[in-house]
Amino acid sequence: MKRHHGWGFLIEWIILFCDLIVMNGVFFVVYYWMEPSDVSFFSPKLKTVILLLNFCYLFTLYFVPILIHKPIVHADKVVRRALTVISLHLILFITSLSFLYKAIFSVQFVVTYYIILYVVFISWRILARKVLTSYRKIGRNFKRIVIVGAEKGGLELYKELNNEKASGYKFLGFIDDNQSLETSLEQLFLGKISEMETLIVENKIDEIYCALPDSQHDTIVKIMNFCEKNMLQFHLIPEYSNYIKKSLMLDSIGSVPILSVRPEPLQYLHNRLLKRILDVVFSLFILLTVFPILYVIVALLIKL
Repeated sequence: MKRHHGWGFLIEWIILFCDLIVMNGVFFVVYYWMEPSDVSFFSPKLKTVILLLNFCYLFTLYFVPILIHKPIVHADKVVRRALTVISLHLILFITSLSFLYKAIFSVQFVVTYYIILYVVFISWRILARKVLTSYRKIGRNFKRIVIVGAEKGGLELYKELNNEKASGYKFLGFIDDNQSLETSLEQLFLGKISEMETLIVENKIDEIYCALPDSQHDTIVKIMNFCEKNMLQFHLIPEYSNYIKKSLMLDSIGSVPILSVRPEPLQYLHNRLLKRILDVVFSLFILLTVFPILYVIVALLIKL
């Protein structure tokens, strides 16, 4: 079956390209503003620094991929991931720079650059998400989906999709063998599972969400095989979603899939590095601000 994906796949690349523009633009603005006297603008040394600046960002994306083009991403997650990207970039860039050159930029220059970058980068990511949301509201960049199985899991997914009007999904209806649902679902009932292949082709479906119970194992496998043959994305809504509402982490032991209810944040390297640098920054802040005051107060109390 021939698929029509359009140009939606370019959105992630456009966001990446704009991220680089923001990162380099802020760098050049701060550079011109503070004018480091010991570095020529066209010097090979500065060109190496700029190359390193961009490479560190691309390497950061390996740990914190771009997600704002995904169908459902809330603003708080956009801000958190933007903060994580810049914090991890700060660690990588400063560490790499310290090995290549000695004091090429002042501490004031680095601090100013990253403070401004935090503000501009987060603002750009929020703006990009809002623009993409508006673009989807007018009926662009969406995927046609159906839900196979109109039981509790399928109905809850429909409610979630219905709450996100600009999610990037166009829900066409349910496919289920229970004919009694035709009355309650009305126009949302497309047909029976035996008619699925015809319905998929006629409606040019991009993704299938299967909410069938485990008792219909053979039917689920049949749908999976159909999706693989026709290059359709298949998603399974497991039965445990009825009583577990948290985010789960998928792992495996051999060929046995394992689901963890709560991932441990500090098991990831970038989170450990971020925690370490925050600890160091906070400790330095206390030593340089609060500690001298406490020292004077204690000394006065001792003398009294």
